[in-house]
Amino acid sequence: MFGERVDEEERKRESEREKERVALSALCVCAWCFCSFFRFISMSSVQENDGNDDDDKPKRREEGRRRQNHDDEHHPLYHGTNLTPKALIFDCDGTILETMTLFFVADKQTCSEVGLELTKKRFYELAGVPIKEIFRILRDEQGKTEKEITEEDLDRMTLRCGELAEEMGAPEIIQSTETIIMHGKRNGLPMAVASSGCRDVVRMHLKQRGLLDLFDCVVTCEDVEHGKPAPDLYLLASKKLRVDPKQCTAYEDALLGIESAKKAGMDVVDVRQLEGYPNPEALLYDN
Repeated sequence: MFGERVDEEERKRESEREKERVALSALCVCAWCFCSFFRFISMSSVQENDGNDDDDKPKRREEGRRRQNHDDEHHPLYHGTNLTPKALIFDCDGTILETMTLFFVADKQTCSEVGLELTKKRFYELAGVPIKEIFRILRDEQGKTEKEITEEDLDRMTLRCGELAEEMGAPEIIQSTETIIMHGKRNGLPMAVASSGCRDVVRMHLKQRGLLDLFDCVVTCEDVEHGKPAPDLYLLASKKLRVDPKQCTAYEDALLGIESAKKAGMDVVDVRQLEGYPNPEALLYDN
């Protein structure tokens, strides 16, 4: 009797296990069917989208070509369209050093001391013009006579502006331009500065930031008869470097400076367009 009861209980347990196996198999079949159905729906959706995107494929390919062409047409280190520059020539103020915010304060104060007004808009419009010429332009625009503000006064204003700028301390280096300079130095390219600033001020600022010795020459407004937008400064710099102007890449932050370098026949990079430029306000006053 005892053995029969044991056999009966064992049969019951086996029956329960069989039911569990059948239920598990059914669940797996359901899961497989669901996954297959979902895969079918997904593939159908992809095929439908591929059909709808056929018209966009040429557009995407064209955009890809444009991006590739842009990369191909601009030097990866020097940013210009000249892929094999033989020399690099840099403006200083607003290009190598962030002096523009300092100079606006100094120029404005100098003007106010002789009864002239300098707005920020006019300051940036005249960026690149030698400072003495800027003062002369403002004098004439604002109806002051040559007797009221003489040539000697303009010379004194130029010196005064330099003194005020010096009192403000060393300007910051513009990092995006410094990177280009360092690449040029490591690769052995001749490099020059072509600035409308005064020689002593330009050289002082470059020396303060440890940059002066990186350049083969520095030319400023005292070295030429005609300042920017005339090409004289850039032509003189390329001459001193003994490199054809057409083989030079120039770096500028002002429209008049860009015009000057282009007149000299050079490839020109507008540093205001480079990533990380510290004074985007300069672009607001472009004509």
